[in-house]
Amino acid sequence: MTKDIKSILGKFALLTSSILLILILGEILMRMIGMVNNIDFTLYMKGLKNSDRLPKGLFVPNYDLFGLRPNIQVLATTSDFSIIYKINSQGLRDKEYDLTKPKDKTRILVFGDSFTYGEGVEYGERFSDIIEKSFPNLEVINFGVPGYGLDQILVKFAAEGLKYSPDYTIIFINRLIIERFSTGIIKNNYVDLENIISKSPVNNSSTAYINRNDAFFNKKRDLLMLDRSFLFSFLNYKFCLFTLKNKLKNDDKKVWDVLYARHRKQTYVTQNKTLDINIDPISARSILLIKRFNDICKEYGIKLILININSRFSNMDFLKGIDNNIVYYDLTNDLTNESKRYRLHFVYDRHYNKKAHSFIGKKTTEILKGIIHFK
Repeated sequence: MTKDIKSILGKFALLTSSILLILILGEILMRMIGMVNNIDFTLYMKGLKNSDRLPKGLFVPNYDLFGLRPNIQVLATTSDFSIIYKINSQGLRDKEYDLTKPKDKTRILVFGDSFTYGEGVEYGERFSDIIEKSFPNLEVINFGVPGYGLDQILVKFAAEGLKYSPDYTIIFINRLIIERFSTGIIKNNYVDLENIISKSPVNNSSTAYINRNDAFFNKKRDLLMLDRSFLFSFLNYKFCLFTLKNKLKNDDKKVWDVLYARHRKQTYVTQNKTLDINIDPISARSILLIKRFNDICKEYGIKLILININSRFSNMDFLKGIDNNIVYYDLTNDLTNESKRYRLHFVYDRHYNKKAHSFIGKKTTEILKGIIHFK
């Protein structure tokens, strides 16, 4: 064997061993990151093979409150984002909290739909997370559930929220939350909570699902059981996202174009700003629900705060003056002005992006500084 051949083989062996060492170190690093963050990175390929904007495995079927499935991780992928949602043991997209409130802590529960849940936004970057980080002795527990209406929020609060003994409760209101109604909770101008908790409401929300279960994902791409590798699963996932870029954009555009057309046809006009005469059925229903919510808050010594986070004008003045115990803030004008500086939403998905969450978090923090009395 000539010296040249030996030299080439030596270099090849060195290159091969170097690559193998890099792969081993990469796998170890990915597993350490997964261990620290409690994330199984093989989920990337398992989830991407049938990924939705809101994966069906995220929800508990036939559950009284149409809730999130406890103790799961799911991958949601669109052209706008690809993100792992982790749900804690209590069915919340949040870290674990004891039901018993620490004596030195002030506790806030935040309720809302997918905007509050933080669709497409990493945990730690949602407005509820930003609020909690802004105060040293504050716990902010996120009860946001995609597709929720005001009625489901009320039932969730009465059935589960009160167990956490909150000092304050914030409902992040938007037009969709007001319009949705699926529980049949109101009967003859009375809010019936006693019976509804044992029944399963139908989800009539505007939540859309983008199904990725097509032939592309059914191809067997993982050889030598590499789908068990955190590193190869992640790299394969990145490659699939790159090759699917145009398909994802086209799918998302079709789905959201349909939703835009549907919402443009809907009208939402209050006939009169007073709370007792000539208001539309949606407003009247919302007032009943909020009054019942507030009655429960007063019974348990909880301060109720409503924050309007519409990015476009939608007349919800009927929320003002329902009760002196309720604090109401409207961030519509602030968000409209902010939208002139940068995009508040994702490209196709109309949910708030990271920048919008940061803005809402900071504005809400300013509001709470004048309200909260810390222990």
